[in-house]
Amino acid sequence: MEEIQSKLNDLQKNLQALKSKNYRDGQNEYESIIQFIERIIDRIYPERQATELIKQLHPSWWGEDNQTAYLAYIDFAIRVIGTIKAEDELFGLDDFKPLKEKVKTSNLFKNPKKPVVDKCVAVMMPFKKDFDEVYDTIKKACNTGNYSV
Repeated sequence: MEEIQSKLNDLQKNLQALKSKNYRDGQNEYESIIQFIERIIDRIYPERQATELIKQLHPSWWGEDNQTAYLAYIDFAIRVIGTIKAEDELFGLDDFKPLKEKVKTSNLFKNPKKPVVDKCVAVMMPFKKDFDEVYDTIKKACNTGNYSV
């Protein structure tokens, strides 16, 4: 995460520097920074948390004028970066390691349509020679209790 921390520090500095510009002059650079922050968030956080953080980058209000909103948006982005950095210090987020769940769980925990086979054991383990003895022990224990594997 050190590389990301360094990049986040740079982005914070760039955002801080944008505060001295008029929104017309800094808007494109601001949008580029926001897109980069979104990519970092999307790659680090699980989907729900990523969505919430990204929402914070896009407040739904405008100030009295565009400059006021522009400065407020920059402050929001700086706070989001601060949140990412603080969470890394607390939890040690891995460098670009996606935490997203790839398994679709909507059907995972429903009752099966097929009848359940009584006295049957499912074993999930690596198919390595190193585990043959473990598997044989499981099979013997299951056979003793009249279970199939």
